[in-house]
Amino acid sequence: MDPDPPKTLRALVVEDDGVARRMISKTLQKQGFEVVECGTVESALPHVDGGLDLVITDQRLSGADGVFLITHLRSHPETREVPIIMISAFEDPDEIERGLEAGADDCLVKPYRPGMLRAKAKHLIKEREERAPGWEFGDYRVEEILQRGSRGSVWRATHRPSGQRVALKLMTRSLLDRPDSAERFRREVKSLAGLKLPHLVRFHEAGVEDERPFLAMEFVEGRSVADLIETEPLSLAPALRMARDVATALVGLKTYDLIHRDVKPSNVMVGAGGEATLIDFGFVKG
Repeated sequence: MDPDPPKTLRALVVEDDGVARRMISKTLQKQGFEVVECGTVESALPHVDGGLDLVITDQRLSGADGVFLITHLRSHPETREVPIIMISAFEDPDEIERGLEAGADDCLVKPYRPGMLRAKAKHLIKEREERAPGWEFGDYRVEEILQRGSRGSVWRATHRPSGQRVALKLMTRSLLDRPDSAERFRREVKSLAGLKLPHLVRFHEAGVEDERPFLAMEFVEGRSVADLIETEPLSLAPALRMARDVATALVGLKTYDLIHRDVKPSNVMVGAGGEATLIDFGFVKG
């Protein structure tokens, strides 16, 4: 039986500058991509489906911006894992962080060379191929993406030696080339490892694997407060209990001179018994 022909990779390019859009397309076509070009998010949305292998979008576009498109892609199961490169016209840390928080995997700041785009696209495609269900990272079997952020992604994983289920936070690869960001992630990982406080997610292990810092945490069963309030309003008694539990976690963090930087409904998990646990990992030294 003849082997299956190699799959043609499909890319979506959203850029309102025609010259820049053609340059991106030509660069990708030389790598074997079939490219769909769009000048706006609105014209790109009909092309968003599970057949995409790469999305490249400018951040500032007329009409809906690139962050809107990134959020849209990450909110749908068929495009949740597609690699996304965001292009920014300015090296503005706040703007770049906004795109990465929305779910972009990497960022290019104009002006950039085609070789930089080519290298980033190749790296992201390779990384996606490696991340089939059950891919391995050190002692962990990684199973499902739980959350993306500007400095890291969180995955449901199993610690293979013990069989324990964990939430595994991995530093975003694009930050490995930025010494300040990488050092900040490592510092936070070091400060949180082994921390055990009431109503705060437990931290099991911290380390570096393949030059990539990681943090393994308790996998918290339940639903987020954000999910709960989307389906039905909270009555006063359970809302007060959740608030008390979160306050207890924050007071405990303060005793270690740590501050949680991102307290919000999606970062509070509620178990079957109504107990709240503060998750996510945006801590800094106070």
